[in-house]
Amino acid sequence: MRGKVKWFSREKGYGFITDEQARNHYFSVQDVRGADLPASGDQVQFQSQDTSRGPRASGIQLIARSESAPRGDDRVRCGHCGRKMVPRLISYQGQVERSVCPFCAETYCDFLLPSSTLLWRWVALAVFVLVIFIGCLGSRSA
Repeated sequence: MRGKVKWFSREKGYGFITDEQARNHYFSVQDVRGADLPASGDQVQFQSQDTSRGPRASGIQLIARSESAPRGDDRVRCGHCGRKMVPRLISYQGQVERSVCPFCAETYCDFLLPSSTLLWRWVALAVFVLVIFIGCLGSRSA
């Protein structure tokens, strides 16, 4: 069955499709096949299911994008090379360290703790160890 997306909210994760017989079908993000989410006015192909709450669309595939719907550009501009890009995440042992530009490999955003905070953590650890060590020495001499 074919239809047109009446409206879709990315924030809420659901929307409605109007079929060729002017019936509205509810759908959610889970019903969409592929990585591209539909937008208002897009042409789609889907299977219709009658539920207790009304018609529901499933197996939704995007056929054609709407010409009138403006598309937002989610890319950011690299401060080093100036190109628009989607930053790539760099992680080590399961912890995200930074994001980098895929064109020039320069760091876009650093997610690690600032070096001053890291230094204070080491100082606090050293003080803690000294307090424990001095406490142990004090209990032996008594």
